[in-house]
Amino acid sequence: MNYYEILKVSQSASQQEIRDSYKNLIKKYHPDIYTGNHEYAEKITKELNDAYKTLSNEETRKEYDLSLMPPETNSSNTYYSSYSYSNKNNYKVSHNKMEYEEKIQETLEEKMKKKIYNIVDKKTSNMSQESKIFMIIIIIVFALFCFAMSIQDYINLLNYSKKQQEIQNQINQNMIINSLQNTTIENVIQGTTENITNTMIENTINNNIIN
Repeated sequence: MNYYEILKVSQSASQQEIRDSYKNLIKKYHPDIYTGNHEYAEKITKELNDAYKTLSNEETRKEYDLSLMPPETNSSNTYYSSYSYSNKNNYKVSHNKMEYEEKIQETLEEKMKKKIYNIVDKKTSNMSQESKIFMIIIIIVFALFCFAMSIQDYINLLNYSKKQQEIQNQINQNMIINSLQNTTIENVIQGTTENITNTMIENTINNNIIN
């Protein structure tokens, strides 16, 4: 029997369902309460405690669920190999396609450059030397302006990333705080439940002693 069968719950059971089933079973089979064989009650109680200890924790439950999964078969390995081979072929095809597209892009860029150079030559051929110098100064100023704007955009991007990181850190801190609060509440509830169970056991023992 696995831990889910011991606690009489399904593998998809919630934490609340696991907790409720454990409480009902531990009350039923506790050695101080169970009216049958004492050794059998101790054995069942130990199994219930081990099962609940594992399944009540999300991390240990995930590890336990993985241990229940069947090992990979040869067919799955064959599928993986064929899948990997297919991926390699797809990569080669996509890589060759990218190279072809890059070559086309380079050809288009060269054609555009030649057209621009021809237009510039036609426009500047009739200009005086002073006009050419003035145009060059304007181009340099415009280039510096674009460079300054790109730097400003980069700084804004860094500031935005920093703010996003701060917001994410704050969210993580709030999640940690909420998790700690929920854990504290669960511990209080569990402690209260244990106190009630202990009280019931003591009352049962006292009643047995009186009787």
